[in-house]
Amino acid sequence: MPWPANSIRAVVWDWNGTLLDDVDAGMATTNQVLAEFDRPELADRQAYRAGFGFPIRDFYTRLGFVTDEHFRAASHRYVELFPGHLAQVRLQAHAVEVLGAVRERGLAQVLISATVTAALHRQLEPHPVRVLLDEVLGSEDALNPSKQAVVAGWLGRQPWRPDQVLMVGDTNHDHEIAEALGTRFAHFTGGHQTHDHASRIDDLRQVLDLL
Repeated sequence: MPWPANSIRAVVWDWNGTLLDDVDAGMATTNQVLAEFDRPELADRQAYRAGFGFPIRDFYTRLGFVTDEHFRAASHRYVELFPGHLAQVRLQAHAVEVLGAVRERGLAQVLISATVTAALHRQLEPHPVRVLLDEVLGSEDALNPSKQAVVAGWLGRQPWRPDQVLMVGDTNHDHEIAEALGTRFAHFTGGHQTHDHASRIDDLRQVLDLL
């Protein structure tokens, strides 16, 4: 159900799993890391999505990387391997169409990601989305990729109230940020995490119904 007409002034998009359909790449990389560290691999996409979440350290603990040493070694290896799985990754269905429609409505759009900034820009390069976005902002810590400070900093530079901003994401962390900062939130169900939320969208085109 949409919020009051014309109440949204800006959309904050998550990247991995929301605009970029890289769930299978994430699962494949995770299984490669698990195999290298002699740990049981995830059986399928459902198992990956059921276990994924933030803080990312908790996800690695569930995978069996309990000590700080093992977490750091495994997460560094993931960062090394992940780009090799992105060659065939595409955008989510209708992503460009929806970004274009939001831009035509005159709303601001920013992409904010837990991915480290330099890697984020490399991931964006093959896809025709940068021209549709006002800003692209990434994390500065691959081992503790919290986006809240990045979103808060961006909000502090904007003329809108937080409740005039819609965040669209696929994880519990996106939801937690929206709640902490007072923005609206829509959970995209086709991403990295199975996460129950009242404002669920199964198709990115449904974002347009919320504006």
